[in-house]
Amino acid sequence: FIAIGSQPLANSGLPPLEMLTISYRFGNGLVLYKNDAVDALIDKAMGELDPAKRDADVVATMRLIQGDVATIPIWDTVTVFAMKPTVHYRPILHRMPHLALRDVRIAP
Repeated sequence: FIAIGSQPLANSGLPPLEMLTISYRFGNGLVLYKNDAVDALIDKAMGELDPAKRDADVVATMRLIQGDVATIPIWDTVTVFAMKPTVHYRPILHRMPHLALRDVRIAP
């Protein structure tokens, strides 16, 4: 059985716990991967208020997922920006193709 996740974990720009939930938490309608231990750790991390404990749960979850070889990435997107010296653009954190005018400044 090869599971399909909706997004890769690396370079998504989303917080790791959110990406784990979207890509590997069974039952959201997009995920075919099923591992009860992974679901339990994601649920535990979502309810954890202590950042250090939550981070440890995320790391443990990622180790289980990697151990299962739950996904096999076949590509990763790299976005390259080029513009005139008078145009300044601050790329957003995640890699969705999105340009907000508030992030662009044109020098005189």
